[in-house]
Amino acid sequence: NVLRGTVRSLPGQPDKFGFVQMATNLITMGNNHEVSQLVDASAFDGMELDVLYEGENPHESFNVHLKTDACQVPQASYRATFSVDCPGTWETIRIPWSHFKGFGLGASETPFDPRRLVRAGIVAIGEAYPTLGLGISGVRLFKEIS
Repeated sequence: NVLRGTVRSLPGQPDKFGFVQMATNLITMGNNHEVSQLVDASAFDGMELDVLYEGENPHESFNVHLKTDACQVPQASYRATFSVDCPGTWETIRIPWSHFKGFGLGASETPFDPRRLVRAGIVAIGEAYPTLGLGISGVRLFKEIS
């Protein structure tokens, strides 16, 4: 999968930007959009991504947004930022659960709980991205070996 796009400032608001996102539901939804089953990832220590960055800047940051059933509005999520430093080179990124911080109604009041996952997304947000491409060949959970 490849996340491609351009992120610009919002019309008339030069310091506010739109976003580009690639996301997927991790669960099934019932008839009335209620959650019918949650994903329990508590046996793992975090998320691991294999990414290939293509863009104009030598270094760039992206977010992983995770949703749990605590997220009460569409923009609510638990967010963690990762950086890519080698355009044109595959990198493996590890993000521990402790790096995910809540934003928005429900998520900001409730600690992140990896036992209650419902959705995952990768997002370019918060600044202008003239042209960007982020290839993703792997998304998995990891467990630290002690």
